[in-house]
Amino acid sequence: MDVLVSRSALAKSLSLANTVANRRTTMPVLANVLLRAMGKKLLVAASDLTATISSEIDCEIKEGGSLTLNAKNLGDMVNSLDLDELNLKSADDSNAEILCGRSRFKLAGLPVKDFPKLPDHREVKFAEVPAAILRDMFERVAFSASTDDQRPTLYGVHFESDGENAMAVAADGQGLSYIKKPLAGLKVAGVLIPKKSVDDIVGLLAGAETAEVAVSKQHIFVRAGNTVLATQPTGQDWPLASLPVFLRAEHQHTMVAPRKALLAALDRAAIVSRGQKYAATLLTMEKDLLTVSAKDPKTGTSHDELAVSYDGAGKLSVLAASRLWIAYLKVLDGDEVQIGCGGPLDHMVIHAPGDRSAVTVLMPMDEVKNEKANAS
Repeated sequence: MDVLVSRSALAKSLSLANTVANRRTTMPVLANVLLRAMGKKLLVAASDLTATISSEIDCEIKEGGSLTLNAKNLGDMVNSLDLDELNLKSADDSNAEILCGRSRFKLAGLPVKDFPKLPDHREVKFAEVPAAILRDMFERVAFSASTDDQRPTLYGVHFESDGENAMAVAADGQGLSYIKKPLAGLKVAGVLIPKKSVDDIVGLLAGAETAEVAVSKQHIFVRAGNTVLATQPTGQDWPLASLPVFLRAEHQHTMVAPRKALLAALDRAAIVSRGQKYAATLLTMEKDLLTVSAKDPKTGTSHDELAVSYDGAGKLSVLAASRLWIAYLKVLDGDEVQIGCGGPLDHMVIHAPGDRSAVTVLMPMDEVKNEKANAS
């Protein structure tokens, strides 16, 4: 292989590839990126066996062929160069030579035959959707997905679309997040997309105006510009029968609080409680006042008072899981957040005031502890 390619274009493709390339695997080739020169394009691809990301960039091909090189090393090397035109060519064995101006490097590679087969998206039919809507849906729920890949029914985001509206839901032992938005033209039966792949999709769609989505028997494809991400659904989904209960629930205690001020108070409380096994913050609601507090004998205490609008049957104190509260408030739009709760041991339902199209449901801390104990 011998190609001339834009350094900046290659650097962008390698940056995306490095989000998928797996450096913590027993298969060394998965830490590599596949480079394949065909026609007038250079294919840049990485895989972790569950997800594959590939980009095609313009290049001048002197000789076609393929290489696999360490994704991080190649990315760091390309980013360190100054000139924009770069010559990439095969050297001895599976190695490569890189020339840029007066700089010359050699990088060790692995046999191309060891690289996983790439999913073929050429035969599937893509539907175009606004990238910002799809990205926002995944970003608004992904933080609630379980990070434990030993719990496959929770390790991911449930996504479905009927051609007019799309829904995304994620849950773990501490809470659940749901969002529904109009998304015309896309039909996807309910699938569970792995958490890592959802994060990759969010990164891929950053800054894109449009996205294209396609579904085959084995993969979900998301395309933005010249890059395609393919991922395999987990194959295990979870029932959504309990969703209407949360979405229609009425609460004895309802509060509307300033979002940024509450987020800042929770951030400070999390600093105090982060050494605890179950990092928790005490929220105390009463007329026109919310108190956010945390304490730890080794760290200290935190106490914030916020002016709020509160409609409830007397004073209410609840223990909140700091991590999910903070994650939700960071992705929520608007200046205010509405919180509903039936009592100190009831679930808390959080959303923008008057809008239940995007909802996060948090379990009380006693249930969180029991859930974690049962999972361990």
